[in-house]
Amino acid sequence: MNDNILLKNEDGTELKYRVLFTFDSQETNKTYIIYTNDEKDINGNIKAFVLCYMMNDPQKELMQVNTEKEINTIMSLFEEYLNDNKK
Repeated sequence: MNDNILLKNEDGTELKYRVLFTFDSQETNKTYIIYTNDEKDINGNIKAFVLCYMMNDPQKELMQVNTEKEINTIMSLFEEYLNDNKK
């Protein structure tokens, strides 16, 4: 996937991020967006972030992920993504 998203930071500056992947959950009725600014942490791992929106929301208002179950599902899918994209 080669999509990008623009998000505003606290001071209103638009920042461009690369979308790694998205997925829909029928269980939560949400679409999840996993994205990165391509920075790495001190261990050399890519920093990734996630936001979601309700699938039936025509405005696609972005929300934070805040349940442990959602976080665990995302972490599992992100690990699969990393394993599938190893070079």
